[in-house]
Parts: sequence; structure tokens; C-alpha cells
Amino acid sequence: MLLFINKINNILPLWIKIRNIYPVKYYINARIDAISRVYKYYINFNKNPFIYKYTWMLKNKNINLNLMNNASKILLQFNNFTSLSKKNKKNNYYCKIYKANWKITKFGICFTIEANRFLRKMIRFIVGNLILIGYNKLTLKRFEEILLDNINNKNKILAPAHGLFLYNIKYLKNIIRN
Repeated sequence: MLLFINKINNILPLWIKIRNIYPVKYYINARIDAISRVYKYYINFNKNPFIYKYTWMLKNKNINLNLMNNASKILLQFNNFTSLSKKNKKNNYYCKIYKANWKITKFGICFTIEANRFLRKMIRFIVGNLILIGYNKLTLKRFEEILLDNINNKNKILAPAHGLFLYNIKYLKNIIRN
């Protein structure tokens, strides 16, 4: 199995790596049968030519991480994210967020979010608004009002895509074939 994984990794682009392969039941759909997805968004405060493609570079280090974590907790109380996503054709804006928090990393800060599903650009809109909160340009009360409105908020900030990474996908234990 290890030889097969190495051969696959040799032909895949550098930004994709297979860590393991599991045989699953024939009716499993990788996208539909996932019970949660975990994404990480990285922000860097110092100019670094080695990671600039993989983080959002912000020049102002004076950001209130506690306030951003408080705002992240507010997200757990909501399940309609119309106001923090791109309009979709299906009009289904319901998601259940299980975890959302900020942590300090070696190069800056990292936002981790886990939910049963995500809408188009939802995480990037969430990060953009949380950054505004961290810089005291958006209050927690106004953030909550934006979430309550369930309308497409025109003032939302879209964080750049290059800081966002799919970190993990969780499935039920019984999908692996014996």
C-alpha cells in the first residue's frame, strides 16, 4: 500500500499529498457522506517570502484576538449564514458550525472552523468580518445583527483565498469496508 501511495504522490501536484488510503463501501460518496469538514485560515504579520502565497499578510499587528474569539463563539449560535456567503441558486444557507476559534502560530494567527457544510466563500467572509472585529472596525453587536438579518450584507469583507486550507474531513466510522 505504501508503494502505491508513493507512486500516486509522485504524479500529483506539489500542493496535494495522499497520506493514506482506505477501502470504503461501494455506495459511499466522499462529499455527501462527510459529517464535518475542518478548515484553517492563516494570517501573517511579517513579510516572509517563503509563506506569502499561503497566508494573508496584514501589516497591523495590533489585533484583538480575544474579541475575535468572542465573535467566533457567536457563530456557534447561528445556523443561517445568508449574510456571510455568496448567493447560491438553491437558497439553502443552513450550516451547523461545531467549532470556531483563533490561535497564535509561529508566523501569526490561525482561524480553525469546523462545520457540517460550508457555503461558497463563507469562511472567507467570516474571516474578513472577524478581522474587522479584531481591528475594532466592527462591533460584536453589529456582527450579531449581520448574522440575524439573513440578508446578503453588502459591507462584508472577503478575505483572500490563499490563506484558506482544507485541513480535515470527518466520516462515520462504519464507512470502511472490512
